[in-house]
Amino acid sequence: MPESKHYLRDAKTGEKIELETSGKRLSVLFKDDDLMAFKKTLSELEKIALNASLKKISSRVYEIEYINNPTDEEIKEVKGRLQKELTNAIPYNVYKAKDQYGLIYTTDEIIVTFSAGTSADTIRLLEEKYNLIKLDEYSDDQLVCVLVRSQVIGSIQ
Repeated sequence: MPESKHYLRDAKTGEKIELETSGKRLSVLFKDDDLMAFKKTLSELEKIALNASLKKISSRVYEIEYINNPTDEEIKEVKGRLQKELTNAIPYNVYKAKDQYGLIYTTDEIIVTFSAGTSADTIRLLEEKYNLIKLDEYSDDQLVCVLVRSQVIGSIQ
């Protein structure tokens, strides 16, 4: 079966950018904010991710970086094991934009940039239509909202 391609759109230009997986990295999103559950899951993650370094990316996202160059099959095996054994965490591939620097960590969060002047009612209607919950927002020239599907929040809490 051919490998599927992943893309993102440049927020400013709308240009389609091809993504490639970062072969020696995975990220893990922790579902539970409970400190004891988090520490237990982090301990389990450390056991599964032998020969790898763990790096905190955000309050709920960690990166697993392998020192050696694992094969795609080995990464897939570790990801499957994480999915099976860690009930409070979700593993993801780490991507990078083809021919560019920097890494892209995927999570269940959706970042939406609204034009200046977008009403709160319009945003609320979008949230209702797609079953989203606003986690955070930032405003500058535009309003940027970090959203997540409500089923994800339900599984986190």
